[in-house]
Amino acid sequence: MTGETAIDCHIHIIGDGQTYPLDPKRRYTPAPASVEDYWAALADTPVSRAVIVQPSFYGTDNSCLIDALRAMGDRARGVAVLDPGQIDDRMLEDLHSAGIRGLRLNMLSVRSGERPLEESLGEVDAALAGSGWHIQVFCDPGSYAFLAEQQRKLSCALVLDHFGFLAPGAAADERAGLLRLIGDGAWIKLSGVDRLTRGADAGWFRDLASEIADTAPRRIVWGSDWPHTPLHTDATMDAGVPSPPRSPGTAQLFRSAESWFEDASARRRFLWENPAALYDFPI
Repeated sequence: MTGETAIDCHIHIIGDGQTYPLDPKRRYTPAPASVEDYWAALADTPVSRAVIVQPSFYGTDNSCLIDALRAMGDRARGVAVLDPGQIDDRMLEDLHSAGIRGLRLNMLSVRSGERPLEESLGEVDAALAGSGWHIQVFCDPGSYAFLAEQQRKLSCALVLDHFGFLAPGAAADERAGLLRLIGDGAWIKLSGVDRLTRGADAGWFRDLASEIADTAPRRIVWGSDWPHTPLHTDATMDAGVPSPPRSPGTAQLFRSAESWFEDASARRRFLWENPAALYDFPI
């Protein structure tokens, strides 16, 4: 990527607890993570733009996200979390002007009280009709069949978080289900590798990335998942006790993802052209 730039399509900005109160239903209490901290973490990479995703611990209060977008200006876009019953045209216009380009449905990080995907997906799609936004879904392979059934009915593009949460050792039918979803039009973030493995699985992710790219070369993007908040599978977390971020090496995660594609044009699509198209960045 020498002489070029890249877009990080999945980060979180975390403000101080007094200015940005946390959702009482959160699964964990995160440490602050500022815009300045983010750019420092990727200072020796070509990443020049980022997509800020609303995290679970803020619920539907997107205040920190909006303020971070203001701070980053044209270098950032956002993905919000909203109650579909409260969405109206004025809200969408205001959020679009702020830089929001998608809405997230999080099925894995929430603590309690969230509606299942089967109830929320259609309602969200109807609320976003005509907006040009996409629906980002954070789910595990158990939701693939439902998403495959619904995808062609959606007016919005569907974006899967973190390799569709398909981990090394996944069953062959789960891998096939993910590829069918992508082949039928879904986008996917090749991100969250450090969430999905604790071992030496670099070759597994490289092979899966290649297979996904062969299926949909124009619908793959990368994300660092900075600041690497606690794992969703950690059953010992106490929501009231601050949890320090993990330290997988954000710049190294970028370098690893960059190495998945030897062809320069494929890397450019993955790291620059595709995310610019999905998130409406000028290039």
